[in-house]
Amino acid sequence: MIRKLSRGNPLWSAERIRDTLRLLGYDPPWSDTIRKYMVHPKTQPDQPTTWLPFLRNHLDVA
Repeated sequence: MIRKLSRGNPLWSAERIRDTLRLLGYDPPWSDTIRKYMVHPKTQPDQPTTWLPFLRNHLDVA
């Protein structure tokens, strides 16, 4: 259930998931345990974000 809530709501914190589990009638574990089982989005460390792509993407807006 933790993974399902975490995957469906990537901006939720462990505390928010814990409160939601409590509202659903579960006896939730501590927030540290929830953090352990949360799904973390995979990032690509190869491509650092720089200002140059941002400026190129917004060049025609000005």
